Amino acid sequence: MEKHDLPGDWARLSTRHMDILPDGSVHVGCQWQGDLAECPPLLLRFARGQGMRPVPMGADVEARFAGYVGSVATNKAEGLVGLTSPHGDVAVVVEAATGRVLRVTGQEDVCGIAPQRGDFVTSSGLGRFGA
Repeated sequence: MEKHDLPGDWARLSTRHMDILPDGSVHVGCQWQGDLAECPPLLLRFARGQGMRPVPMGADVEARFAGYVGSVATNKAEGLVGLTSPHGDVAVVVEAATGRVLRVTGQEDVCGIAPQRGDFVTSSGLGRFGA
């Protein structure tokens, strides 16, 4: 087990949701409780012996989260990470190995996400499901 600390200027970043891949790397979705103009990356990757690495999704994609990741899930078979934001009405899929954004999907009040064959399924507070 390793311990990791966030940088001091990220004191308002709350690590909330996580999932682990077969290689042992952990992806963590965060919530920012400060000025959105100062929001750090909301997806972090931790790997044994490598420390913490922010997963930059690009300013346009990160802004859509409105400082809030509601859920994180990994699709272990496909090497994907999915994350959602009900505050931003968005679901994003990234390639775990590279952090490359593969898909950005708008879905009102989306928060739940779980792996399914080859992809993810999402759910919203409005009772809607999507892929």
